[in-house]
Amino acid sequence: MTSGTIGQWNVEKGSQIMPGNIIASIETDKAAVDFESTDEFKIVQILYPEGTSDLEVNTVIAIGADDDEE
Repeated sequence: MTSGTIGQWNVEKGSQIMPGNIIASIETDKAAVDFESTDEFKIVQILYPEGTSDLEVNTVIAIGADDDEE
């Protein structure tokens, strides 16, 4: 896999994220994969809307921060 499409966001700006939360669904040419959080943080900004395609692997798709870092 070299690129993917944001199929669905499961969060929005301001959402408090906990470990295990599904942040988004990423679609590839072979499957749809859930992007799961491993940390606790708050979504500060979503950089790409649903349907954005051809995003290369490791592209930053959202910005998160600790509550005191906004």
